[in-house]
Amino acid sequence: MKKSAMVLSIFLGLAVFFTAVPVCYAKEPIKVGIIRALTGPAADGGRSQVEALKFVYDKVNREGGIDGRMIEYTVADSKSDPDTSKKLATRFIEVENVLFISGATSSSTCLAITKYAARRKVPVFGHGHAMALHKAPLARWYFGSEANSVEVSKSILPVLKSDGHKKIAMIYVNHITGRTSLDLVKEFAPDFGLKLVGDVAIDLGASEATAQVSKIKAANPDAIWLFAFTRSTAAVAKALRALNWDVPIYALTLTAIPAMKIAGTEPFEGWRFITWANNDAPAVTTVVDEYQLRTGSKPTETGYFMGTYAATLVQIHVLKTMAARGIAITRSNLRDAMEKYSGGVLVPIPKPRATKAYSDPPHMLIKAEDFIALEMKGGKLAAY
Repeated sequence: MKKSAMVLSIFLGLAVFFTAVPVCYAKEPIKVGIIRALTGPAADGGRSQVEALKFVYDKVNREGGIDGRMIEYTVADSKSDPDTSKKLATRFIEVENVLFISGATSSSTCLAITKYAARRKVPVFGHGHAMALHKAPLARWYFGSEANSVEVSKSILPVLKSDGHKKIAMIYVNHITGRTSLDLVKEFAPDFGLKLVGDVAIDLGASEATAQVSKIKAANPDAIWLFAFTRSTAAVAKALRALNWDVPIYALTLTAIPAMKIAGTEPFEGWRFITWANNDAPAVTTVVDEYQLRTGSKPTETGYFMGTYAATLVQIHVLKTMAARGIAITRSNLRDAMEKYSGGVLVPIPKPRATKAYSDPPHMLIKAEDFIALEMKGGKLAAY
């Protein structure tokens, strides 16, 4: 009896030991809270960004993670709503104890997240371009995937000047980013010999814009700078056709390309764009082809996908550098490391290049001089 009991005790002890080994020696995962618009007016962008994040994170995990630590991410829908975004940020930070938040898709939701996260000293990586995100006290903790409103607005002005325009008008989305761009164009246009002769707001998600375009037509501009999102961009394109007005339009590829799914390609013929991703560039199609091979489908929108893809490569590089240097991967250390180690990362956009470091705030990956100019010809984008 005693011998049997001893054998059973040893067996149970070994069972407990071997069961416990993976738990004791498994490295703690790196937790990431992803807050992006999966529904609402910014959903095309949000879904594309999530696709890019999952693509990079899953690849890192297949290759062994960050020094053996897997990236454990949770995706949540901001619903393009600031209040929902703040509640999600609170949950991720206070309950799930994430290292950082990847969010969000628009400036208003990024602001809601970052205002809370900055107080809790949690880094945020997002797509918002609003200047408030790039100024104290938020700028220290917010890292933009691409540019900010100043850089976007400055990037179009030399293009308008070089194309010989003098009088310009602006149609802008009635949203924090659009209103900021209007203010910046008013400020910087004279430096480029440009006169703003008219401006008009269009509602976020508007499907009709004939009245707004008619008002701008009366101002008789040489060209229009259109700063709008997908649905309102499509509405402007349709209004121009309805009014039979062939005026040069300058816009963002990020919103115009998905707008073509609504209004068709023809209304955009001859439009000119500033962009951080030429969807037809070999460096971009290589990434898209790899994504399609892995997932069986193409990204929802290539421009949004590529911006987030490039920024996430930088993020991963910094995390791997921290691990290699023996720097504890904490929230505050990650924030500091993003400034120190984010330079020199090879990314495919706007053209294949090594990144400049995020350095001091404002933290952004792309500046005005990095944007490229494209024109829609025969349904395809071409440099001009």
